[in-house]
Amino acid sequence: MKADQEFKEIFGRSYPLVEEYRCDDAEMVLVTIGSAVGTARHVIDELKEKGHKVSLFKLKMFRPFPLEKVRKALSGKKKVAVIERDISPGQCGIFHQEIKWALYNNTPIYGFVGGLGGEDLTPQLIEKAIMYTLEHDPPKQEAIWLGLQGKEASDDYDRNTVKVF
Repeated sequence: MKADQEFKEIFGRSYPLVEEYRCDDAEMVLVTIGSAVGTARHVIDELKEKGHKVSLFKLKMFRPFPLEKVRKALSGKKKVAVIERDISPGQCGIFHQEIKWALYNNTPIYGFVGGLGGEDLTPQLIEKAIMYTLEHDPPKQEAIWLGLQGKEASDDYDRNTVKVF
């Protein structure tokens, strides 16, 4: 992007539209944005140490959607998990929908919604989302809720109900 190149020339650093973290051997990629990224990096590091082939893809903007960069980074991966802090009624979050559209293939895309109403996206919730993605195929519903107090997840599900953990 021309503006990013000019920024780099002036300030000596770049601000790319997306960032890939530890994607070298990844089979599963976690996509997130904003304040959840720092926590997610820590979780990715821990899971890599345990031998899991996971990585992180950070989106820095929504519009214009970085379609080609998303396709380049996520195409060919076995699974993609998206954790976001928004919901589109009757669907999952908006990033989940855009990534699903961008890939338009058979890559399983797991949509997690959490951190709403002042709740934190803790390392434990991020790890649960990643492990759920690694252990389940295909995703059992569009929106999988993270961290709603007083709710527990089970493998029993109904597409008309909401899975929470």
